[in-house]
Amino acid sequence: MNITVSLIIFYLIILTITAFVYGNVLIILYGCILLVLIISLFRIGKMFVYIKKIKKQILIGVTILLALVFLFYWFQWRPISIKKYCNEVAITAMKKECHSDSDSCRESREREYDNSYQRCIREEGL
Repeated sequence: MNITVSLIIFYLIILTITAFVYGNVLIILYGCILLVLIISLFRIGKMFVYIKKIKKQILIGVTILLALVFLFYWFQWRPISIKKYCNEVAITAMKKECHSDSDSCRESREREYDNSYQRCIREEGL
C-alpha cells in the first residue's frame, strides 16, 4: 500500500474518533474538506517542477480559499462554539445558586448566570 494512502486512512480514523469524542459530525465534514485541500497542495507540491505550466490564478485561488476557510472558522465557527460552551457553564452555575422560587432567588440566579457567562467569555478569548 502506498504511504500516502496509509496516511489518509490514518487521518480519517483520527478524524472519526475525534468526531465521536466531541459528538459533532461537522468535524468529519470540515476534516474531509481539509484533507482534500491537503491532498491538492501535496499534488501541487509534487508538480513544483512543472510550476511554469500551472497558472498563477490557480495558486491565488487556492490561497484565497484557504484564507476564506480560516476566516469562517475564526469569525463564525469559533465564537459560536465558545458561546454554546459558556451558556452551558453559566446554566450549571445558575442551578447551583439557590433552589427556591422566590424573587430574590430568581434575581440571584440571573446575576450568577450573567457573571458566569461573561467570565467564561473572557476566559475563552471573546
